[in-house]
Amino acid sequence: MFHLDAAGRLVAASGIGPGNAIARDVKLAEMLIARQASPPPEALADPGVQLKALLKG
Repeated sequence: MFHLDAAGRLVAASGIGPGNAIARDVKLAEMLIARQASPPPEALADPGVQLKALLKG
């Protein structure tokens, strides 16, 4: 789950699940938060979009 502020910046991420996939996604989200990124909400909602690709954009 991703949380955006009123300006559309990613400010928090959380998740639960088996294995390291969730930990990897939360780490990538932390990197986006540190960059004060404003990823498109539809990209965050799409499980086919890789968070790593959002770091490049």
